[in-house]
Order: sequence, then C-alpha cells, then structure tokens
Amino acid sequence: MAHGDGSGTRVPLNCRMGKADFLMRPLAKIKEIAPMTRLNHTNLAVSDVPELTRFFVEVFGFRVVEQRGAGKFSVMLGEDGFALILMHDKNVTKTTYPALFHIGFLQDSVKAVEELHARIVSAGFETPAPELINRGGPKTFGFYCKAPGGVLVEVSAPAE
Repeated sequence: MAHGDGSGTRVPLNCRMGKADFLMRPLAKIKEIAPMTRLNHTNLAVSDVPELTRFFVEVFGFRVVEQRGAGKFSVMLGEDGFALILMHDKNVTKTTYPALFHIGFLQDSVKAVEELHARIVSAGFETPAPELINRGGPKTFGFYCKAPGGVLVEVSAPAE
C-alpha cells in the first residue's frame, strides 16, 4: 500500500517470493509510471463455495448477486462495489493456497475489529482472539482466521 502525499514520500514497489525486496522510489515518480486503478474483483478457486459464501455474507456483509451450478459459483458484492467471486475447483484443498496468501479487511478502529471477531464467532466459525500484531512496521490490532476451505482472512486496524 502506498503512503504519502506525493511530496517525496518513499513507498515499496514490489515484493518477490514472499521476501520483502523493496525498490524505493518517490511517490510522485510512481504516479508518472501509471495512473491509479481501482481493484474491481477477485476470483478465488475454492473447495466449498456455499460455506465460504455464507462466511463472507454473514461476517463481512457481502451481498450475493449471482449463483450458478448448484453451489459451484457465487458472485458477491461488498458495500464499495468490490466483487468477490468464488468458483468451485475440485483440485483445491485446505492446503492449496500458499501459507502467506490471505485476504485482508482493514477496519477503522480496534472496536470494529472486536465487533467483526464477535460476528465471526456468532456465525459459528472458529477464530483466534484479536491481539496486537507487530510486523516490523506500524503496529496493528487484529487477527487471522481460516475461513471455510482454508482461505486465510486477516482483520486488522491501526493499533490505538
């Protein structure tokens, strides 16, 4: 994620093979390379489309806009218009995704993280309690949970 106001703030440009390999350039230079685009959708190949759909609807408030193939395909929209598409793949297992692959949901506050945690638990899904996360940069408060089918989900907010 880029940080700064274009006044020369330096941001990481890429990571390779799970190791931070930061190429540092001023933010103003990045804007010269390519205009900012909006992420439209993500399509995940999963083993259990109905249960993962239930997870994203009940916990994160996604709205199902299309389903096909008797539990094999689901299109959901988030409140910002982002589309999350789930497609069944018989070759996907709980260990298919690489260990660090995850979907992150950034919240505005510690309270919002705690509320989402409670929603996950009340929907019948297991998740560890939120905690302070220190990854070497600004500290965050949150948790990682395994959603149905082994998809790792992060919920976090800036630590207060």
